[in-house]
Amino acid sequence: PLDLLVAATHMAEQTGEHVLIATPRPQEFPQDARVTHLQNPSRYLNEGAFNQLLQKPAFTDPETRLALKILLWKDQILGYTFDAGLRYELSLNEDEYVLWEQLSAHPHLYGEHEPNPETLYGQAYKNAKYTPVLVVHTALLLENLVRKAPLIPPKTHLIIDRIETLAETALATLTQTFEVNQFLSEDDARNNTFAVLFGVLALLHEKDTLREKTGAVYRTGGRH
Repeated sequence: PLDLLVAATHMAEQTGEHVLIATPRPQEFPQDARVTHLQNPSRYLNEGAFNQLLQKPAFTDPETRLALKILLWKDQILGYTFDAGLRYELSLNEDEYVLWEQLSAHPHLYGEHEPNPETLYGQAYKNAKYTPVLVVHTALLLENLVRKAPLIPPKTHLIIDRIETLAETALATLTQTFEVNQFLSEDDARNNTFAVLFGVLALLHEKDTLREKTGAVYRTGGRH
């Protein structure tokens, strides 16, 4: 991916316009003053939600373990860097992952406004907004398309790395799961599911069309 990153950085420097790279392998793109990453908000701690948890009169065992881990962890990330507050910095048990989802930034995004810059996720978003080259996972790009609240700051140019994986990522990101009884009884759930399925079908069709076109160009070049 270094060639792709060099090209994006060069474009940003020459034009003064920002570039977004969507890739299934963001960890392979190194960061520097011109390049930054932005994770899904579900990976950032929401400190307000965590403080509410601490106000509870009693705690379950998973809540106690997770709260202690976060308190010790927060002591290490004070003076925030733009990568601070990410879930992968913690070692969580299965029952703690469920709690983390409630404490993450994701369920606390509302409306159509940018995230609060005072939060960990908001700081990362603000940094991403003003950095010339932004690298995100392809799944975050797809989720950004179906949410009112922006998950990615606007950029002038978009580069999709490994576009052949786009359809698979779309299925994993946008497909909703449900039980038969729920599907039959909830009109809203049914309508939302159909909307997602039609969107995925459109992506699959576009991907196959693009692969046919790029494949034809590749074969033509190979003969020369």
